[in-house]
Order: sequence, then C-alpha cells, then structure tokens
Amino acid sequence: MSILDTWGLDPTPYPHQREQFERSKDLPGFAYWWEMGCAKTAPTIWTAAHLFLEKKIDCLLVLAPNSVHSNWSLEEIPEHMPAHVMEQTRTMTWYSKKAKNKATQAELAELLQHEGLAVLVASYDAIKTELGGKAIKALLEKRKCFYVLDESGRIKTPGSKLTKRVSASAKYATFHRVLTGTPVDNSPMDVYTQVRFIRPDVWLDMGIRNFSQFRQRFGIWEQRKSATGGRFEALVRYRDLPLLKKICAEVGDRKLKSEVLDLPEKIYTRRTFDLNPEQRRIYDKLEKDYHADLKGGSEVTADLAIVRMLRMQQITSGYVGDDEDELVMLGDNVRMKCLRDVLEDVTGPCIIWAKFSPEIDAIRAMLGETDAVYFDGRTSDEDKERAKVRFQKEGSARFFVAKASAAGRGLTLHRAKTVIYASTSFKLEERLQSEDRAHRAGMSNEPVTYIDLIAANSIDSYIIRALRKKRDLASEVTGDTLPTWA
Repeated sequence: MSILDTWGLDPTPYPHQREQFERSKDLPGFAYWWEMGCAKTAPTIWTAAHLFLEKKIDCLLVLAPNSVHSNWSLEEIPEHMPAHVMEQTRTMTWYSKKAKNKATQAELAELLQHEGLAVLVASYDAIKTELGGKAIKALLEKRKCFYVLDESGRIKTPGSKLTKRVSASAKYATFHRVLTGTPVDNSPMDVYTQVRFIRPDVWLDMGIRNFSQFRQRFGIWEQRKSATGGRFEALVRYRDLPLLKKICAEVGDRKLKSEVLDLPEKIYTRRTFDLNPEQRRIYDKLEKDYHADLKGGSEVTADLAIVRMLRMQQITSGYVGDDEDELVMLGDNVRMKCLRDVLEDVTGPCIIWAKFSPEIDAIRAMLGETDAVYFDGRTSDEDKERAKVRFQKEGSARFFVAKASAAGRGLTLHRAKTVIYASTSFKLEERLQSEDRAHRAGMSNEPVTYIDLIAANSIDSYIIRALRKKRDLASEVTGDTLPTWA
C-alpha cells in the first residue's frame, strides 16, 4: 500500500501522479517535465509532506512567477497537503512591495522559528531584491529546505541575475524540484540550468563544467562577421539531441495531457481581417524599407529586425509608437472590430489574450467593467486576486482579459470554453502556457475552442509559423507531437 492511500487525499491521485511520486519521493533532485494541466503541483506537495514526516526537511521553499506564487499558498497547498501535515504547517507568501513592513518582518521571524513545516512562497523577482534575497537566504541557512522552482524555464539564461541568484542559493537546500511544461522554449540549450539546479553532477560527469562547454557539446558554431565589423559565434546546427533527450528522461519525467488525462480535444480556428488603408500603407512601407512616414508628419524608424517586427505587430493592432514614444492611432481599429464580431458568436465564459497594453485598453473600452476582469502588468496584486475569483470561482465575470506575459502561467481558468488570441507573441512558452489555462485537469467534457485573430498578409501568420519551428525543435528533446494550431 502506498503512503498516499493512508492520507485520505481528495481528490484521489491520478495514476501518473501516484507513479511518479513513488519514483521520486526520496530523490534529492527531480524534474516534472509535465505539460500544463497534467497536475504536477500535487505530487510536489505530497513529496514535501513525505519528506517532512521522514524528518528529512522542515521547510518548503517555492519560487514561482508573479501572480502565480500566491496560488501555492492560497489554493494548492491547502488543497493538496495531507490534513495531518497541514495542521503542522505555517505558510507565508512573500510580497516584495510589503517587504519593509514591520508585519512582514515579524511574520518572517515567526516562520523561521516555526516548529513544524515552514513554507515560504515567493516570486522569482523577490530573490533579486535585497530583502527578498535575505529572507530566502535566512530560510535556506536555518532550515532543512525542499527547494521548488515552478515554471523553471525562468532560469534558462545562465548569465542572468535571476539564474545566478537561484543557482547560488541552490547549494543550501537538500532536495530540489523543477516544474515546467516547456523545458525547451526557444532552444535545447534551455535545459542546461534547469538540470544543473536539480542534478549538477549530470553535467560534471560528462566533463561539462560551464555553459560554454555545454554549448560546444550540443551545438556546432562558427565565427561570423557582423554588419559593424565585429565578430560573433553563430549556431550552425544542434547535435546529439537524442542524448539530451535521454538525460532529461533520466533526471525527470515527461507527460502530455493526451497521455494521462481524459480531456476533451482542443479546437483551433482563425478569423482573418484586412488592415485599413492607412495601416496597409505604413505596414508595407515599413516591411520594405524599415522606415515609414506617419500621416501628419510623425516619423517612425525600425533599424533593427526585432524592433521592426514589434512595430509591424503594433501596426496590425491599430497603432504604432513613433520615435518620440508617442502612440499614433491608425484609423479605425479593425482588429477590435474583428474581435467584436467574434464575440457576437461566442457564448459562455471566455478568455481574451492580448500582447500590448493599448489592446487591453481598447478591449476594456469595448467590454467595460461589469462583465469583464483585466489582468496585466499594471494590475495590483489585490485586483489580480479579485479577477481570478470573479472569473473562475464566482462566475460573476464572463470575460477574463489579460496579457499572456502576466497571466499565462499557473492560473486555473478552466471555466472558459473559448480562448481568443487578439494577438500573440513569438514566445512559445507563453503560447503553450496561456492555452492551457483553460485546458487542464478538472475541466468539463466540453472541448475548448481557440480563435486566433489574423491580419491578412501580415506578420501574424509568420508568428504562427515561427512558433511551429520552435515547437518542432523542442519536440526533438521532449519527444512531443506538434500542436495542431501550428
């Protein structure tokens, strides 16, 4: 009999959760490479409970993206922690904006002295701050910690301040876990720091002591000359990806929803619209010359390809930022007209994703406040929590309007049966993560419909093709099949 059977868990664990919990519960490091919606948080919490009861840990430290980290303390831990362990658990959610408050410092002091299981949940941004870093360090030094990285792709860049902070702190913990549905986002190189966090010996045993050696091991590079006369290393092609796939399988487990959950299918469709004449004129000019004169004498330039693509996306959304960072509106907003037409055909709860703040503002002007909630980087923590409650729990809001960069991870929004992408980004992780807010364990048997709004003859279609290319490359490491939207 499994220890899980003695805990009276409700809901009952899925077979795949039970299997991987038994496999990994005593391992120092393990990766849940589970697709979003496969319910990977629960076995992580069960592992913390098991290790605590075995007296191997007395602390659970969780780092997660902003707006997701509070879900651990408010929803996930109370729901999945065995009752007899929950009675001995003290949980603290770290909010950087309140870090200087006396109440926060007092709560931290009490957590450090707690006799049972101490839980600190913080955002990735928190560890980069002075007070957040000190709080996490104090916990790691004074307690026996189980260190969890939720959406661990956040540490994929070895040279970033965040990755350096997390990597430096990892040595103080006895047990480590990484959780992500997209271990490979833009490049197979993304797995280096994630594997190092849970099993640094893996790379060392291969003679790989740093990221530079890892790049050389799994990529072929050549020196090229830049337009300014400098030289840089360019990737020619990846190599030994089957070996990388084998390593990922050895240090963790990969699961797709289609393999382990009886979920309804996803239905993909597109709604295409034409740019208005002003948009088309400026778009074609910018696409051709990297430069366009705006009506009225303003000027916009885009010398770098990445800036040019950003400007092109802005234009298809009805506006563009000129060289003075002022927004210039480009006639009738045909993307919003297309969205309005789509919404006339949509019934029931709906998520609307948008890339740009002006798009969120335009949707707010269209839908108002009564039947819609809004969630982006400008939303306060309190309003974010209220938005989640109104949409998912209360059902008092029909529309959840958000940026995927702000709300695309960690949230459960499976009340929605329609997901509309007013616009999307080049980031594969954002796309996959945001799709699965509505398509996850606990949803009804109705299929979820995904609608992309596409400006005809524009960068919108190119973005979808670029996402497919990234997904194709990722599948060589994870073994996944391609999503049908690509």
